[in-house]
Amino acid sequence: MIEIKNLKKTYGNFVAIEDFNLQLEEGKTYGILARINSGTTTIFNILCNYLLKDEGEVLIDKKTPENARDLIYICPKMEFYIGYTLRKILTFIAKFNKEFDENYALKLCDDFKIDLDKKLNPEENVSTYTIFKTIVTICMNKKYTLLNKPEVGVSSLEIRKLSDLLLKKTKENKSTTIIHSKNVNHFFTHVDKIIIIKDGKVFLFEDKKDLKERVYSISGSLELINDAIKDKHVIAIKTLKNYSKLKIAYIMAKTKDEARIHSNREISIKEIYQAITSSERRIYNE
Repeated sequence: MIEIKNLKKTYGNFVAIEDFNLQLEEGKTYGILARINSGTTTIFNILCNYLLKDEGEVLIDKKTPENARDLIYICPKMEFYIGYTLRKILTFIAKFNKEFDENYALKLCDDFKIDLDKKLNPEENVSTYTIFKTIVTICMNKKYTLLNKPEVGVSSLEIRKLSDLLLKKTKENKSTTIIHSKNVNHFFTHVDKIIIIKDGKVFLFEDKKDLKERVYSISGSLELINDAIKDKHVIAIKTLKNYSKLKIAYIMAKTKDEARIHSNREISIKEIYQAITSSERRIYNE
């Protein structure tokens, strides 16, 4: 289990995360949705002991990050490998990480048609760099696997292949996977829980199936909306595009039946995320 309590991290005067709390169970797959500078990368780096926290408590199976490096992994930036061939990099990684499955990594690189005899150059080929890092992460065989934006520069077809590969490996290892991605269509297909981070805090943490079945929307004038949302669990309100006097409210129903009564369409995870992160006021209550 991963436990994060009252976590805070600042960079000078910039507060990346503050009063951040999260508890993740073993054996599940989590999808994180968050805007740029939301603090997700900071959280991942603290979990993997690449970065020190300012305040709060972080435990991975009751161990601090510095004592849990054998349990958790995210592929760091590879600037220090620039100039080496990808094949040599895999050899280096295997030498210093006994759990790393080098043979499987070689096979996956071949499947994705990665030229291992080319030297690492992230700026020259973003797609190859992203896929290579994802393969390294998957082949580490850690109990907790973190993936940060594994879709950057990658085609839809390759994203689908990576997503299927990740699901297969997670099931085989019975591991816990945490994915921060904006590609809801593929990487979030198989996740169990959705986490939406806003303003450096967990704004919403729900079972994916429940979220899709229980969220519905109501649109109309502000007066109508205010009347309709009384005693409702509202997660977002925003102005309808091109209609400044009309609003749309997103509500988390108490039951699936309530959602079915009020809604004639299924609201996607992507729409829920976009509504929350562009909401005109913070109104989600635990």
